[in-house]
Amino acid sequence: MKGIEKLKQFLMEAESASVLTGAGVSTESGLRDFRGKDGLWKGKNPYDIADIDVLFKEDRSEFVEFYTQRIKDLMNARPNVAHEILDKWQSLGWISRIITQNVDGFHRSPGVVELHGNLSGLHCMKCGTQYMSSRYVMLEKSEGKAYTCSQCSGFVRPNVILFGESLSRRALIEAYGTAHVSDLLIVMGTSLMVTPASDLPRIVKSYGGKVVIINKDKTDLDGMADLVIRHDKLHEVLEQVDSILPIKINPTVNRTTTSSEGLIYGSDIDFHDDVE
Repeated sequence: MKGIEKLKQFLMEAESASVLTGAGVSTESGLRDFRGKDGLWKGKNPYDIADIDVLFKEDRSEFVEFYTQRIKDLMNARPNVAHEILDKWQSLGWISRIITQNVDGFHRSPGVVELHGNLSGLHCMKCGTQYMSSRYVMLEKSEGKAYTCSQCSGFVRPNVILFGESLSRRALIEAYGTAHVSDLLIVMGTSLMVTPASDLPRIVKSYGGKVVIINKDKTDLDGMADLVIRHDKLHEVLEQVDSILPIKINPTVNRTTTSSEGLIYGSDIDFHDDVE
């Protein structure tokens, strides 16, 4: 309970708090994480499945099967209590912005930064035509029609960032800009094993801010955190904190500016390849 009280105090003292979420937040919606004991990468080499080079191979069947199953899982899942509380905190002004590594679209707050894209859509690599992700499921048995563009016959792929692919410049600038102005970063459900997500706590600390890590397992950055809360069910941590937070009067919503002007310079931004 001491950690819960401390997190509450950090939130009340913060002028601009932000949240970084990973797959562990959505496991309670029934979606598997990546590197857990039963994660999506168990027994698989992710670079054989979700690397950008796979899209240029003659046989892309494993890629299509993998993402078809992910889309099916997503269609059967819903946002959980953790998503709801974080959205509530943003609407009340306790947090300014949510940055997520997840592609499920379960964070519904305004201005969410989706580092790795969103699995709700697909696009043709040749002509750019957009499709709903349900196309992969509805046309799964249709001899390639699911991933063949009806306009130009190009390959239709999910709107997510693959290994070896550059992240959206806008998402990167917004994420780094948020970290630069945050005096509190709450990290939830991520192993912090890939960049740029693992850069964000370091940036916050370098500017004198506090970092809280809430996760089921240890992370490589636990040692630099001001508070580490280890718990199997992340939503229960948020519920306990939410139950003791006072009612916020005249909340200031979205205190973190979406502009990075004056905050980020070219030398501050590193573009990284590894994602999921």
